[in-house]
Amino acid sequence: MSGSGSGASLSKYKERISLYEDPENPLAPLTSTQLDFLLELTHGDFQRPIPAHLAPLPEAETVNVKEPIPDVNWDKFEFKSKAEFNNWFVEVDKILEKESESEVVGYMESLEGLKGQTKSLMEEVGGALDELKTLQDNYHFVSNKTNSLHDSCQQLIHEQSRLESVSQSLDANLSHFVKLERIASKLSSGNLLVASDSFFVLLEQIDACLSFMVHNPSFKESSTYGAKYRHCLNKAISLMKSHVKRTLEETTAEIRDSVREIPSKNSPLDTTHLFPLVYGKFSAGIAKLKKLLVQVEERRNATPEYGELYGEIQESYFRERKVLVGESVGGMVEEVGRRGRTGTDLCPTVRLAATFSIRLSQDEFRLYADFFSPQITTHFDGFMESLLSPIYDTLRPLLIKVQHLETLAELCNIFGVEMMEERQATGSPLGLNAFLRFLEQLLQDTQERLVYRASIYIATDIRNYSPGPGDLAYPDKLLMMEEIAESLDAEGRLFRRSNSQSSITSITSLEVANINAHPLQIPRPLKAASSPADLHGMWYPSVRRTLLCLSKLSRSLEKGIFQGLSQEALSACITNLSSAAEAIAQRKTIVDAQLFEIKHLLILREQIAPFQVEFAVRETTLDFSRVKIAALSLLQKKKQLFSLSGTNALLEFIVEGTPQVKEYFLDSKKDVDRQLKTICELFITHATNLLIGPINSFLQKAKRVGEAAKEKPELRLRDQSFAVPTVVAGLIQESLDSLKTKLPFLYRSMRLYLANRETEFILFRPIKNNVLNGFLEVENVVSWGLEGSIGVPSQEHLSALLSSIHIQSS
Repeated sequence: MSGSGSGASLSKYKERISLYEDPENPLAPLTSTQLDFLLELTHGDFQRPIPAHLAPLPEAETVNVKEPIPDVNWDKFEFKSKAEFNNWFVEVDKILEKESESEVVGYMESLEGLKGQTKSLMEEVGGALDELKTLQDNYHFVSNKTNSLHDSCQQLIHEQSRLESVSQSLDANLSHFVKLERIASKLSSGNLLVASDSFFVLLEQIDACLSFMVHNPSFKESSTYGAKYRHCLNKAISLMKSHVKRTLEETTAEIRDSVREIPSKNSPLDTTHLFPLVYGKFSAGIAKLKKLLVQVEERRNATPEYGELYGEIQESYFRERKVLVGESVGGMVEEVGRRGRTGTDLCPTVRLAATFSIRLSQDEFRLYADFFSPQITTHFDGFMESLLSPIYDTLRPLLIKVQHLETLAELCNIFGVEMMEERQATGSPLGLNAFLRFLEQLLQDTQERLVYRASIYIATDIRNYSPGPGDLAYPDKLLMMEEIAESLDAEGRLFRRSNSQSSITSITSLEVANINAHPLQIPRPLKAASSPADLHGMWYPSVRRTLLCLSKLSRSLEKGIFQGLSQEALSACITNLSSAAEAIAQRKTIVDAQLFEIKHLLILREQIAPFQVEFAVRETTLDFSRVKIAALSLLQKKKQLFSLSGTNALLEFIVEGTPQVKEYFLDSKKDVDRQLKTICELFITHATNLLIGPINSFLQKAKRVGEAAKEKPELRLRDQSFAVPTVVAGLIQESLDSLKTKLPFLYRSMRLYLANRETEFILFRPIKNNVLNGFLEVENVVSWGLEGSIGVPSQEHLSALLSSIHIQSS
């Protein structure tokens, strides 16, 4: 039955497959391209090699039928018609189909059997799962009951713990109330030792109970018990205060008795024999208070009572210390006063007082740090200020009476350098705050006095310095010093300058080059020249005093103050130098005066360079020029004083008459450069006129004639009386004679004052150029206005003449 069904379905599939390519109604027709591809596949090479990664196919076995199939009657396969063949073929096909599907049918029957077995097995498994689910439900029920019981137990345990903590808290809180009677009884007992451990335990209990009452004001009677505990604290503090004060006083009295018993043969300032008593014995006497002081210091910020106690203990301590060291301080004050009255040099006195003060501060602080915190120095600083104030009050009157700048500068160095170095050598600066303020006050007083005296010194000894005959004896004193140097040189001893030649070469000559603004390659001097003017003692007094004053002030004053004073000093020095140059010009020659001023300005410029500060100050002034104009306008508009219109004269005066604030900078270094440049230009002009004055005068007249000829063409130079050929030739010859006679004098003066080849060359170069240009202009004028009727020396001839004169002068 199943075999016939399978055969029918197979036949049906075959019929459907055959309909895929039916010529009339195909189910899955193929395109021409697909047909061609199919043909290529079917007619291709079927002997392609198997890929290397695949296993080779087994060779097909060929079955050779060697003998005919038995029991087959081949005679019955005779068909008379096509229908008989078809019927036979169908039957054969059915038989073959049945034989081919027998295995499949058998397999299907076995599967049906296994399906039944599986179904019964699944029914058994379902029953087992139902049993397991029931078991699980029972387990969950028991587990929930167990967890509920555990939670109940945990809750009971937690409640028990809470009740225990509440009970302990009640006991702890109640203990703060219960301890009051016991603490009060102990404080009232007469055998309580303040420095004992039991007293410190009692203090801790009082502090804890008082803190509890303060932080728990909601407790019943907490305010009442708080007041009682505060009373106990005050009583304990009173005991500690009395104990500390009594111990300090007893130790001080014992030390003073010991000091009286020791006969001192030393000076009142020699306290070596007192040091073991004043410091060693005092420290040993109050050593038993150290633990108490530590306890009070730890509690000083806890309550105001402890803070007040700590302050009172320190006051008692410093009071007794002042009694012990007051004698030494009094001795120092008496010694400083005695030296001041006798006129002893103030610097050693100041050093003595400052050294004593710093030693006293260090010794007192070491002792203080043994019993108190070294970080808390407020009361200690006040104590040291009270000790050092008498010394300051004694020194200050002596300082403000000092007149000499050198002494004031040395005092500033003592306060600002020596004592600071000694302080740094001691290491930690703790405990020296009062001493530093003491030094700072003395330094400020000294600097204030120094500024005042420096201003007076600048005004009287520099700006208004009146030179004596010897100060203005130029060039006589230089010639005398040069003769002395030559005589010493002749004897084989070299006259040396106080300042190095290299500094003069590098600074002085370059300053002249910068001032004249000629970028030249300055050659090195052929030999090291020296000038008497370079000697410090030969400097003009106002220059020497200015530099000395600046050197003192630069080490003693702050930068801003020093800049102001230095500007004032340099300005005064420049003014005084100009006055001295005018006096020399009246006594000698203008050349000497100008070279004198140039040399000293170069010295001044060179010597202020190492100060490394700006010599510029800003000054603020009020410009009242508008006030005068507004006042005149107000007087002219008297009728409009109370006018209610916009032309009210009084209102205009208030608005327009307000002084203007103006700020400007004063740079004394630039003033020196400016003055030096001006003097150099004047010297060059004067030297040119000295050498070729007639030619310059002729050129100026010719220039005026040339300018006038532009308006009057008939005006000719040859018609002028000063342009007569004989007169012009005489001017040229006179100028040549002047060169030969005055140029050696000019060379000699420059070498005497400047004594530097480079500086001389730079300063003389514009003079030489002016001379050459003067003759060149004369040649041009002669060729233009006089038709070349006069012979003028050529530039080569003049250069050779100047060089020969220079060589002869050297």
